[in-house]
This record gives sequence, structure tokens and C-alpha cells, in this order.
Amino acid sequence: MKYAAKLSALIITLLCFSNLVNAQFRFGVKAGGTVSTLTTTSLVLEDIDATLNYQAGAMVQYNIVGSAFKTEGVTPKKVRVKNFWNSLSFGLAVQPELLLSTKGGNIRDADASSYLRVYDDDLEDLKYTSYNINLPLNILFGVKYKKVVYYLLGSPYVSYLAGGQMNGDKTLFSSIDGEFRFNRFDFGLSYGGGVQFNHFQLAVSYDYGLIEIGQKTTTDLNGNYNPFFLMNNRSLNVSLGYFF
Repeated sequence: MKYAAKLSALIITLLCFSNLVNAQFRFGVKAGGTVSTLTTTSLVLEDIDATLNYQAGAMVQYNIVGSAFKTEGVTPKKVRVKNFWNSLSFGLAVQPELLLSTKGGNIRDADASSYLRVYDDDLEDLKYTSYNINLPLNILFGVKYKKVVYYLLGSPYVSYLAGGQMNGDKTLFSSIDGEFRFNRFDFGLSYGGGVQFNHFQLAVSYDYGLIEIGQKTTTDLNGNYNPFFLMNNRSLNVSLGYFF
């Protein structure tokens, strides 16, 4: 009898948890393009152009409060007099994501840095591309009108540098990384907005990196000689997601 009671309790708990998951969680995938650049306070490498990059990954949306982000059929329908205000609903949700992305920028006149010129006598422009694993924690505030959710988002994020290339050359990236060392972790803030309709989500956001992409490299005669120390990542992102 004890085992039967425990088994029944476990089954009831799992059923309740399953209903909670079905009611609150949504799992999906997303992909899109980014316009990335590097901001800098350097007086030597100050001309940096934006480059086109991409991102793709998975996302989980959890409805915290309200009904804007709930799936259809979760909230019982109530008979109301139809008007604009009755068609509105509000909600707050959290949406963590796991993304693979590329970032970077095209450094113009890179040969102005004597430390970079040693890698190529004919060096002019240097296109820096990094491969990153991003973990944003998006907080979404949404207003639902009829079946469309219009939302604003804000997010802290952590990013890990998995690799990169310089002018399409991974070996050159490794050589420069061996001399100057790139920071493996970045922390930043993201903000933006978008729309969500049934299974689809369109998002536009801007990432603001707070940690320099290069580590401070010093010698006894020079305060810092890493040309990437004064640079930070910035990117404008547009993505389309799909919830299962």
C-alpha cells in the first residue's frame, strides 16, 4: 500500500509538472543577421567599419505573470463586450537563449600600428571576426492586441570567445592571439523589441559589450601595446524565431 501511495503521488506530481510546463514554457529556435562593429578610444586604430555577421541558436520562453505570452487556450475565454481595451492583455516573460554568433569589424589602416605591421608588410585593412557562444537572459514586457504581442526587451548577457579569424585566416588570428591575448569572456547589455504571433517571433536588439576584446599587455617600457585593448563589441541584431 505504501508503494502504491508513493507511486500515485509521483504520478500526480509529474502530471501537475507536465501541465505547468505546457502552460508556461515554450521552446524554440532562432536565426538572423547582425551588423557588428568595434568601438574604440584608440588614436592609432580609430577607423573601424561595420561588418555583416550572423547568429543562430535555441531559446526558452517562460511566462512569469499576465497572459500576453501565454499560448492560446491556457486562459479560459470570457464573454465580454468587444472593444479596444478588452482586446488588450499584458504580460511579463523571461527568455534565456543559447546562441552561436559571429562579431567583429573591419579595421581600416591597420598598418598604422607597428605591432600589427610585423605580421604583414603589406597590411592595410584588417577584418576581425570572432566566433562566440552567447548566453542572453531576456526580460520581455509585452502587450497583446488580438493575436499579436508587441514587446520590449532588456537583457544582460555573457559571451565566450570560441575562436576567430583575421582577414579570413584562422592562423593569423591564432598568431595575434598568442602575442596579445584576446579576452575569452565578455559581459554586456542588450535592449530592443519585437513582435510575436502564434509560433513566430521577430526581434530587433542592440548588444553593448562592456569588456574590452583584448587583454592589457604591458612591458617595462610601455604601459600597453595590445592594439585591441581599447576595443569593445557592438552589434545590431535582427532575428526570426519559431516556437514549437
